[in-house]
Amino acid sequence: MEDKVQIRIWMLLGLLFSGDTMAEGGSCPNGYYPIGGNGASGCAPMAGTDIMPEEQITQMPAGAWKTKWSAIAVDPVVGDVGLSTGHGLEEDAKAEAMRRCARHGAQDCKASSYFNQCSALAWPALVGGSAASAGAGSLEAAKALALSSCAANGGGKCSIVAEQCANPVFEKY
Repeated sequence: MEDKVQIRIWMLLGLLFSGDTMAEGGSCPNGYYPIGGNGASGCAPMAGTDIMPEEQITQMPAGAWKTKWSAIAVDPVVGDVGLSTGHGLEEDAKAEAMRRCARHGAQDCKASSYFNQCSALAWPALVGGSAASAGAGSLEAAKALALSSCAANGGGKCSIVAEQCANPVFEKY
C-alpha cells in the first residue's frame, strides 16, 4: 500500500514540474500571462522576463506591403496620352492621368488603371486600328500584351508609346 502512495506522489510531482505546463489560464507558455478581452486574446511576457519563444520572433511582422497604382489615359482621336504612377489610391492615379492627357486640349481621354504591376500603351500603325494598354508583372510582359492587343484590333505593326511600373512599397513599422 505504501508503494502505491509513493507512486501517486511521484506522479503528482511529475505533473506539477512538467516542462509542458502553461501559465495562468492554460493558453500561454511559461513566463507569459494572458491578455486581451472582447474576443481578442494573446500572451504578454511577465515582468522581469526576457523569454520570447522562437516562433513568436519569426512571426512578428516588420512592416506591410502598400499597394501602388498607375494609370494610362489616352484620347484615341487626337492621340494625347497621360501617365501617372506610384499612387496609393486608384482614383488618384486615374485623375492625374486624365489631367495629363487633357493638358493639350484632348477632350475624350479614357483611363485604364493597374496596381502593383507594369503597364504599357501600344499605338496602331494603321488608320482605323485601336490603341491598347495592358498591365502585367513585368514591363516586357505588359508591352507584349499591349502590342498583341493593338495588332488584334486592326493596328497592324503597333509601337509602344508609353510604359511605366507601379511597384508595391514595403513600409516598416
